[in-house]
Amino acid sequence: MEQEKFKEGDWVKQVRGTQAMTVLGYVEDGQEGAGRRVICSLNDSEGQPIEEVYQEQELELMNN
Repeated sequence: MEQEKFKEGDWVKQVRGTQAMTVLGYVEDGQEGAGRRVICSLNDSEGQPIEEVYQEQELELMNN
């Protein structure tokens, strides 16, 4: 089993995006070959917190 790219609490963004998100964890769905899916918390356009799910390869760590 490969190691997870992110850990809970990491700040990430989409590879070509700017929206900062916090990693909440990984989806445990048991689908082989589907790629890892990451649950992230972010604010919507009204500033309300929401959760979204992304493919691991769609995300990268935010630059400090």
